[in-house]
Amino acid sequence: MKRSIVSLFAMIYFVSCSDNRPHPAIAFHAWGTAGSELGQFTGPRGIAYGDKEIYVVDKSARVQVFRTDGTPLRQWTLPDQTQGTPTTIRIQSDGEVWIPDTHNSRILVYTSQGDFKRTFGSHGREAGQFSFVTDVAHTPDGTFSICEYGFDDRVQQFKEDGTSVRIFGTHGRGPGELSRPMAMVYYPPGRLYVADAANHRIQCFSSEGEFLFLWGERGELPGQFRYPYDLDIDAEGSIYVCEFGNHRIQKFTPEGKYVAQWGMAGTGPGQLFGPWGVAVPPEGGRIFVADTGNHRIAVFEIDGRSDAK
Repeated sequence: MKRSIVSLFAMIYFVSCSDNRPHPAIAFHAWGTAGSELGQFTGPRGIAYGDKEIYVVDKSARVQVFRTDGTPLRQWTLPDQTQGTPTTIRIQSDGEVWIPDTHNSRILVYTSQGDFKRTFGSHGREAGQFSFVTDVAHTPDGTFSICEYGFDDRVQQFKEDGTSVRIFGTHGRGPGELSRPMAMVYYPPGRLYVADAANHRIQCFSSEGEFLFLWGERGELPGQFRYPYDLDIDAEGSIYVCEFGNHRIQKFTPEGKYVAQWGMAGTGPGQLFGPWGVAVPPEGGRIFVADTGNHRIAVFEIDGRSDAK
């Protein structure tokens, strides 16, 4: 087994919006190279943190699990790669691994060890049916939301047993309308944030699907986006946005106020190339990035300072 882990201690800067002075990250690490062996990747896209482990799904429809230092632990392959491969992966509080099988219009559910449990959904436009399913977000009471694009740009919500509760969102550019929703995170006591990728913005809805507010527009400045493809949230409610087009991660308060950013286009330390996914432990301190174009996992060690009051 070939394995490549790089540890690069560098002054990697982000800019605070409160005082406009640069503050360094502590370090940058990366692991992985292009390839098909354990510890290698073919365009890693989905990434998730669960029980002190990192789960990654790549374009070869392979799930790999690592310790947070990059040590590979196990892997498994998804059942059908002919139509395309997933873009996200999520770990639930009970340890189940939920994978939106994007091009097969369904959710795949596994144990943390890779044992297949069940599927949810089918192809179509009715409740419980999907076109290109992109993400799933669970709430503490067991209900869950699934976003999709294709036939419809929308979010469907379900009870724990899979019974349909509601559907909201439609294709468009107005508030509450969506264009290729790619990712979601839930924040208690009842906010659902959606990465509205082709509209280059983040939208916030209530847990009942009511539009609350949005932020962002197409651009490269702090608080602007170019194809936000993934979201994660820490225990304080800080929102981390992974931008495919701007090759960076941005951090925001729960109200959408810009805090910091990491990354720029490139292949070197602190750089990213077309990243698709971001994962942050609840306690913060580290940002794990599916650095898709560089076929690696990038890790920003951060000092945990919040400059937004």
